[in-house]
This record gives sequence, structure tokens and C-alpha cells, in this order.
Amino acid sequence: MRGRSKLNDREKRQASIPILVFGIDIVELFYSRQFQDREEALLMLREILKNPEKPEFGYNKTTRGATILLHRAIRDAVFSVFSAAAETIRCLFCEFIPEKVSNSEVARCVDKLLPELLSKSGDASPRVHNLAQ
Repeated sequence: MRGRSKLNDREKRQASIPILVFGIDIVELFYSRQFQDREEALLMLREILKNPEKPEFGYNKTTRGATILLHRAIRDAVFSVFSAAAETIRCLFCEFIPEKVSNSEVARCVDKLLPELLSKSGDASPRVHNLAQ
């Protein structure tokens, strides 16, 4: 098992909502230097989003926490992490959000994630470009 890195104060401030909603362990995986840890974190997040039970902190706060983590993951340089992030975004919008999350929270989520996806759709690599589209 790889050694997990601890979050510094700046990262803890940035990820305060995800830490509250999902816990420090999954957030540390998102901030890890090891791409396998980041992939594992995205799989864990996807499973949380697919869970049909109401989240402990409500749908809106869970969506906000997931958006912060996905914003970080979608900018990742490793294709497998970007691919897992794109699949998790699809899960967020298709399975978790519909009829559960407020319109203002959906708008905030789109405002945060869409620019990153649009910038990736202009990537020179065909597989990144196609996946982003």
C-alpha cells in the first residue's frame, strides 16, 4: 500500500466542504500524487453518487462537494484520471442530480465544470478531445 500524503492547510481550506461531506480519507486520495489513488477516489465518489439513499448532508451540499473534487480531477494530466472524472461527471448529472438538487446548485455545478470540459474539448490529443465532447 502506498503512503498517503496529508493535506496542507491551504488544501484543507479549499476542500472544506468535500471533507465535511465525504470525509478526509477520500479527499486525501483526490489530492494524492499517485494517479492510482486519484482513480480510486473517483470510483469511490461514483459509488457514493449512485447510492439511492438520501445523503447525510443533503443533495445540494453533496453536489457542491462533488463538484469541487471533480473540478480538480477534470484538470488532471493523466488520461485515466480524466476519463474516470468524465464518467463521474456523467453519473453526477444523469443519476444523482435529476429532481433532487436545486436549480441554483445545478447552475453552480455547470459554471464550475463546463469551462474545464470546454477547454479539454480543444485539446490536441484526439482521445481527450473526444471524451471531453
